[in-house]
Amino acid sequence: TALCIQPFPFENNSLNATSYFWDFGDGQTSTSQNPSPHNYTQAGTYDVILGVMDNEHSCTDTIVKAIIIFDNPSISIVGDTICEGQTAFIYETNPNSTFTYSWTSMPTYNINDNSLPNIQDAPNSTTTYTLNVVDTNGCANSAQTVVVVIPPLFIPDFDTVIVVGDSILLPINLDPSIYNYAWTPEDGLSCIACTNPMVHPLEDIEYQLTITDNLNCFSDNAIYTIQVHPETFISLPTTFTPNGDGVNDIIYVEGWGVKELIEYKIFNRWGELIFETDDKNVGWNGYYKGVLQNNDVYVVQVKAITWRDEEKTYESHINLMR
Repeated sequence: TALCIQPFPFENNSLNATSYFWDFGDGQTSTSQNPSPHNYTQAGTYDVILGVMDNEHSCTDTIVKAIIIFDNPSISIVGDTICEGQTAFIYETNPNSTFTYSWTSMPTYNINDNSLPNIQDAPNSTTTYTLNVVDTNGCANSAQTVVVVIPPLFIPDFDTVIVVGDSILLPINLDPSIYNYAWTPEDGLSCIACTNPMVHPLEDIEYQLTITDNLNCFSDNAIYTIQVHPETFISLPTTFTPNGDGVNDIIYVEGWGVKELIEYKIFNRWGELIFETDDKNVGWNGYYKGVLQNNDVYVVQVKAITWRDEEKTYESHINLMR
């Protein structure tokens, strides 16, 4: 009895037995009458023992049978990367003249001879190839590989408008393992040879992107134009509600084009300074000396530097509503 490496089925034809013991010859055992198919992990010849007993009369019997397990054929295949319109070469790295080969692809193109271990094809898009192999023992195996097809490039131009002080990602999402990026000029870019660089321009600027693939099949250029709106202003809400509900609990300095906060001060109606910071990421939560302040109108004074290096001041009133 011989099979390739796979779950090996055993059939128990014993009569008049009530208990069973299997020894599969590889160190594994079972007491099932009909055990599940057994997995042999290595090729070889195994002596399988089945012992049975009639518990009522203490009668026993034993049978030994040898089984042969064959290895499945080993496969190692290599795909290709081509420019669109070229021929791809897909091959088995260690072909065996006694094996039977059969290639398929998805989608299907025009494989020169799908019964060879090494084939040629001209897919017009990235394609998966499957090789099925059968050896002289009838054992089978299969493997897959991919032919990557690099298509012609077309990169659209890009333009946008931002407010001075804002940052923006320059959008491009081609696979960086296949394509090479070159951005010019370098001014303000977070990187010059990557996808989606971050830029923080303070005035209108134009970037050029050149993309080529690793095989130098195709290349293309695009222009990324950024217009920087010079508007700068400081603003704060007129009302906030520090009641702990997670909505409008803290009042921050807001606005466009603020580079640096020089001072942010809040005074009560008696002119007492109850909050002060120079960090624009810090806001007032309505407390002074650990006590939540009363419903009232408070004076706000802000001084800041814009991205144009101009000093801006702002004074207003805010309503605290608990």
